[in-house]
Amino acid sequence: MLKRVLSITAVLLTLATVTSYAQAALTLDNLLAMQQGGPGAINRILLPREWVFKGHDEDITSRCEFQSVTWAYALSNQSDRAVAFVNLVKDKNCEYAIGYQTARLETYKGIMATISRYGMVQTDSDVETSDDGESSVVEYYTGKNYIVKVSISSGENDLGQLHNSYVFVVLRKSE
Repeated sequence: MLKRVLSITAVLLTLATVTSYAQAALTLDNLLAMQQGGPGAINRILLPREWVFKGHDEDITSRCEFQSVTWAYALSNQSDRAVAFVNLVKDKNCEYAIGYQTARLETYKGIMATISRYGMVQTDSDVETSDDGESSVVEYYTGKNYIVKVSISSGENDLGQLHNSYVFVVLRKSE
């Protein structure tokens, strides 16, 4: 009997984990729809998947009405960590750009496959170092209407384990 209960519990935990990752996983098509539709489209895509609107960045240093607003999936109560983040930012021309951060390799592979399938061309690749000293491998892919910036960096989870972090930023291509 105990063996059966443990087996059922293991199956339920596995299903909950798979469901959690599926709700956090976004596709390139999701990101393109969010970029086109702005905050309303982001809410329509994320809120039914149990993402949480976290709010806006208090550091408003641009002429746009906001610098950044954030949604998070499975936000930790103990820290600012989450399974995934979506940021809506405004670029230097005050146009929407959508950013998506995840640690899931499967999600990275899926978005990269879609970039390839859409015929987007890699236009730049480099290593960039942020103001806080973190390095990332950065690639830019250009398509007919969009540019996708793909960054890979490393970080630690709540247990202190090192993992990759994948960030995708979708920008409308300037005419």
